[in-house]
Amino acid sequence: MMKTLRSITKIKIWLCMSLFLLLIMASGSRALAETTTSVIANLSRQQDLTVHFTFDATTVDITFISPTGERKTKGDEGVEFAEGGKWATYRIHDAQPGTWQVEYDFGENTSIDYSIIKDNYGLWIQSFTMGDLLEDGRLSVSFQADCDDLSRYNYEIYATADDDQGDDEKIAEGSTSANELCEIALRVSNLSSGTYTLRLEVYGYDGDAELFDVASAGPFVYQNPKEPEAIENFSLQIDEDHLTCIVDWSKFLQWYHKEYRLTVYQDGELLSSQEYSRDVHAEQIYYRKGTKKLEIVLSYQDGNVWSAERRKTVTLGEEYLTKKTGEVSSSAQILIHYKKNGQGQLNVKINNEEGTYLANGEHEVAFPAQDGWNTIYASMECDDLITYVIDDQVYCDVIPPSITLYENLDGRHFTTEEVTIIGKMEGGEELLINGEAATLNERGEFAHDFALAMGENVAEIVARDVNGNEAKAVLTLYRDEKGKVTKGPVDHSAKQEPLWMQYLPLLIALAGSLVAIVFAIIFLKKKEKGKSRIVGNFILWDIVVVACEAVIGWLYFRKYSFGRSMEFFELAEKSSAEAAKEMSEEALLFKALLIGGGVLALSILVTVLIALIKRGKAKKKLEAKD
Repeated sequence: MMKTLRSITKIKIWLCMSLFLLLIMASGSRALAETTTSVIANLSRQQDLTVHFTFDATTVDITFISPTGERKTKGDEGVEFAEGGKWATYRIHDAQPGTWQVEYDFGENTSIDYSIIKDNYGLWIQSFTMGDLLEDGRLSVSFQADCDDLSRYNYEIYATADDDQGDDEKIAEGSTSANELCEIALRVSNLSSGTYTLRLEVYGYDGDAELFDVASAGPFVYQNPKEPEAIENFSLQIDEDHLTCIVDWSKFLQWYHKEYRLTVYQDGELLSSQEYSRDVHAEQIYYRKGTKKLEIVLSYQDGNVWSAERRKTVTLGEEYLTKKTGEVSSSAQILIHYKKNGQGQLNVKINNEEGTYLANGEHEVAFPAQDGWNTIYASMECDDLITYVIDDQVYCDVIPPSITLYENLDGRHFTTEEVTIIGKMEGGEELLINGEAATLNERGEFAHDFALAMGENVAEIVARDVNGNEAKAVLTLYRDEKGKVTKGPVDHSAKQEPLWMQYLPLLIALAGSLVAIVFAIIFLKKKEKGKSRIVGNFILWDIVVVACEAVIGWLYFRKYSFGRSMEFFELAEKSSAEAAKEMSEEALLFKALLIGGGVLALSILVTVLIALIKRGKAKKKLEAKD
């Protein structure tokens, strides 16, 4: 007992210590996640403020707060930024005099250190100018960057195209001496014709921090005398139903084409700009719905120089070819709508039937469709290798569902408050009787109670499939006062079964009982010494369950067979109530059959387990005696 108490006490102590450590870790995590604000500098005059931060884990964003409360961080105007693996340098241009603060989250860091770099510390570009563009494709530039702590620095010069693509191409790199003017000649003969801006980037490392600066010069216009001519042409295939445009230049490629550049504008906005290898000769692009104008630009690369651009503009809506029929239709026709400026041809192939039609102006054309899937391909060629196409499939369902009423109630007179309408729907999704949904079983059969008002009643039965096809049946029913039926009453009598058929289940149950009694006499006799009759009792119970399940199975089989016989339809014609009763009894017997099967399986399983256990015990006793 004492040992148990000691163990419980140790467990409690261990749990308390674990909970205490978790609380410490959680509070530490919250502390690290909190935002820290501290004073970083007090400037006496307006000047650049340069701060170098070091981190022990990962870099985090730093926000500077000016004396007037203005917040600045990387990416803001007047803020230069550079970073490495675990350091970052910020430079605030023309920082206001007064107290400056910084704000940051520690993130994964346990500490963040910083140092203010003195005013005259850094690498500064003092000048960057362009000279004349020479005929041999060289452009002279001069620049100077000063630094008291570096003797030399590295530089890179980029040419940026002043178009929507904004591509940067490095045209020079190297190193030079600080505090001295550097003059070099840039070779721009690899640039395509266009307008460019030069960007100079200088950088160096003094052992403590990365020093850098950036400056721009230009723009300048360059017309490359070696620029290849534009590609001869390319074709466009526009599918307005799927909002796609296939650009194909396979018929106009040449062996010396190294790469291709395809640029697409959508209503004046850049949609995409991609470069492709020489093995790619076509590309499919997607545009948004409602686009009014597509502009396609294609060029190729010969050596290191891009060719002149071949440009095509398509105004969507001026000409078109579309399919007006939806993906699923209940119509027996497929409608195609087109508009052609001038005279041309419309080629249509639907399934295995194809033909050519004269297209001129704006028209709608109808083509016959078959039930099921229809494959459609249509094309209409326009000027400048522009083709409008339809490439799609349409599922046509023109066959309405069917309604079968088991009893013809039209024109009948009743004295009851309601009548049951029973029948079957095939090929439909829903069945409505005067707008109210009828309940369907797995075979599509229904038994709907329809309320009758005094006098004439109209029941409209509507069957509808998923594609909108409908079938209707209208019944006119009359309700009369009792004793005043204007037409003869309906004979609700059912066909009588033979007497032996009615008592057959009882006879089976009696036979099962006799079998059970015989087994009871055998197994329930006085047991011998050391013997057990528990297994026999379980076997007797299994036999009783089997007999009951057999009776239920026989009754269900009879109901199931009767529900699909001509006698059932004759009964339904005579009395809908009796037919509905037969259907409900069949469903009830089916559930009872399933439940009985489960009970029988469980009972047999228990009997087998008990028999195995008793056999094992008997074997052990026998071994003990030996």
